[in-house]
Amino acid sequence: MTRSPHPAGHDPIELLIGDDSVSLGVEELDRLVAALAELDDSEAAWVADDLAALRLAGGSIHLMPSTIELDAIGDALSVAGAREPLSASLERVAQLLQRGP
Repeated sequence: MTRSPHPAGHDPIELLIGDDSVSLGVEELDRLVAALAELDDSEAAWVADDLAALRLAGGSIHLMPSTIELDAIGDALSVAGAREPLSASLERVAQLLQRGP
């Protein structure tokens, strides 16, 4: 399991991708959801809505390794990373997506 430091009072959320997991802070997940929403793509919007809803439940978010999710999240990380460097946790998500299911 990959862990990164998170601000006090913000419980990390485990993002499960296949057999791996990445611990994301609320701000990191919010950044990913916002980048997905910016893609102006119905599939990315669906993934953003799904992640936002699952985030409210807390705990773990398990991504089924579908092509739609992988592509949308990969594109969103590219958008987010173009603005400012990705956190170590988001970089790990990008690495896992490149490796594939």
